[in-house]
Amino acid sequence: MFAQVGDQIVVSGCRAGRRDRVCKVLDVVNASGDSRYIVRWDDTGKLDTFSSGPDAAIVSSEHRQH
Repeated sequence: MFAQVGDQIVVSGCRAGRRDRVCKVLDVVNASGDSRYIVRWDDTGKLDTFSSGPDAAIVSSEHRQH
């Protein structure tokens, strides 16, 4: 999974009663070929470093504009 600045990442709420979480990609950091992202979580407003897993999906900024 490769995201760009401005994209959103949606992390599926894998357990019953847990909501999906959404964050916005603020920066892309590549370390040892593994993409990591500086993100801001929509629900808390906090900045975080994020590495994607199988429960994450990208919503590109281009897709959201249409």
